[in-house]
Amino acid sequence: GIQSRLLAPLACITMDAPTKELVLICAGGIKGALDVKEKDTLADVRCQIEEEFDDDLIVPDFAFHVDGIRISQKQEKKKLGWQIVGKVVSLHSRRIRKLEEAVGNEQSQPSKKRALEDASAPININVSTNGEEQSK
Repeated sequence: GIQSRLLAPLACITMDAPTKELVLICAGGIKGALDVKEKDTLADVRCQIEEEFDDDLIVPDFAFHVDGIRISQKQEKKKLGWQIVGKVVSLHSRRIRKLEEAVGNEQSQPSKKRALEDASAPININVSTNGEEQSK
């Protein structure tokens, strides 16, 4: 009786909490939208994305980028979704960045050596004997 009448209005209040539409640039540049509540953190938004978006929209192992700035997963627990509504929000895979870094580390030594060789090449070409330029 009395308890159910008291609880019913509370349920309506939480269900009707104000929301704002957050537009995200997902996989393949396709836009998706979610309704976020005032207290929703980006960690909550991450869960909502995984629950509501089709798999083809979800970038694997994604990180949020807001106006081109990456938000770390640790920051997601503090940053509110409402703070980024109206900004350019995109999802980018962290796997690609890790792969690029791994490949970059493997290639960094040869490319540094090649850069030194390239830098010294004009010196070798411009060495003259008897006042004439030498060619290779």
